[in-house]
Amino acid sequence: MFRDVTRGNGLISNLGTTVEFKVDKITTDAPIFAIPKTYNNETCSCATSSTCAELASFYNYTHHTVYTIENIYIGCFLIESILHSSLSCFFSISCMTDLMAATGLGDLSSGGLQEIITISPLQFSSSTSNFRINDTIETLIYRLFIDYWSSEISYEQYYNACAPTHCTYLYEKRLNVLYAVTIFLTVVNGLLLGLRYVVPIFVRL
Repeated sequence: MFRDVTRGNGLISNLGTTVEFKVDKITTDAPIFAIPKTYNNETCSCATSSTCAELASFYNYTHHTVYTIENIYIGCFLIESILHSSLSCFFSISCMTDLMAATGLGDLSSGGLQEIITISPLQFSSSTSNFRINDTIETLIYRLFIDYWSSEISYEQYYNACAPTHCTYLYEKRLNVLYAVTIFLTVVNGLLLGLRYVVPIFVRL
């Protein structure tokens, strides 16, 4: 519902991921233009779709790509970016190493924080998990982050917990032909017997 409200009302993200504000000239009365941002090599516009997303990257001052993060997306809205993304990078030692190097956290010569920050990749075992390492966060949320449901049914414990004072139940059974014919003949015979005594009374009247 939150996603529908955001998309339907055309809300603008304060992170600057939906529109880009531009001016033609720097004057006190210069108009400000709100230009919808585009993603995926300008093939998807936030003006027509709120689900536009592309891989997140680090850029230098000349806007050249320094590093693209594995399976981490950025898009029109933060919620859409998160749902499109997965946590696979944080399970990979090579991805974590490249990410730290791109941010300067793993390069001592750049004055990074390698000496005080030690980040190890997350542990994952496909034999003990029903999730896949590249499952999107939307998939995890859809499954409530529950890896495995363990159900144990005990009617005795349920009965003791409810502590009912009395119980009633209905028993449904498909009738066979012989039983149905017997019931029909019994009803007809009862009606005939009743009419035999009732009809003469009305005839006398």
